[in-house]
Formats: sequence, C-alpha cells, structure tokens
Amino acid sequence: ISAKELAERLKERAKELAVGYSGGKIRAAAAESDLWGMSGEIWCNMEEILRAWDNIVSNALEHTPGGRKIRIVTEAVTEGGKRYLAARVIDKGQGFTKEELLYAREQFYQGDKSRHGKNHRGLGLYTASQFARRQGGQVVLENEGLEGYGARVTLLLVCKG
Repeated sequence: ISAKELAERLKERAKELAVGYSGGKIRAAAAESDLWGMSGEIWCNMEEILRAWDNIVSNALEHTPGGRKIRIVTEAVTEGGKRYLAARVIDKGQGFTKEELLYAREQFYQGDKSRHGKNHRGLGLYTASQFARRQGGQVVLENEGLEGYGARVTLLLVCKG
C-alpha cells in the first residue's frame, strides 16, 4: 500500500474508533498530515498494523479525560538513514511514568494498578510493538510535555521505494 494511502487509512480508523467512545460520547480525533516527501510503499500485514493502531488509539482515548480530544499526526521521517511513515497519537491524559516509558511495551505489563480489570491484561502496547517489529518498524513511547501532561505514541513503519 502506498505510504499516503496508509496514512489516510490510519487517520480514518482513528476517527471511527473515537466516535461513540466512552459511553456514546464523541471525541473527535484531529488529524494532520505532513507527507511532503513521502512516496513509496509500506509493505506490511495490514491486519496486524490495523490491530496495532487500534490498540494505540484505544489507549489514548481511554487515558484522555472526557471532553478532550486526541490528536493524530502522520508524517514522513528519516531516522538512521531509513525513511518511515510516522503515525502519532497524542493524548491529554496523565502521560507515562518513567517506569511505564521503560516497560509498557513488555508483555503483561500493567503500570496503572487501578486498571487491573478483565479488559486490561497488559497486552495492547506489547502486541502493537510486536506487530510493528515484525514488519521492520517500532512503537515509540514519549511524554508530550512534562510528566502528567499527555502521552505521545508513534507507530514507525518502514517506507520502501
């Protein structure tokens, strides 16, 4: 799939997830693109990438207080001589603790002890990371600002051609 097509598909998927989230409330996902230099193809298992994206976006929606929006940004980036499609989800939740930045991509890790319910098994970011890695990409976790002011999760996918 072309990098631009995938970027559009990910933005649309995020908007679909945001509609009706949290008891029927609509949280619009603002979507921006900066794909000025992006050409080429993303060779990926689409089912795995969409599942990874769903996990990332759902986490952001869950951790963003009611009435606030998440932000979706897709852009072309170059790191270590490789070109990537970077699909970012930025929320306005509490952000990651230092411990979560280190361990949140590990299987069964549950940083927020208050969320140990049947719907939270510590697999979302682990699964997203595994799917991305299998396709030459990665999931990057950062805080948007100071700890306590939002998280930024980036899905990096290698662009070929």
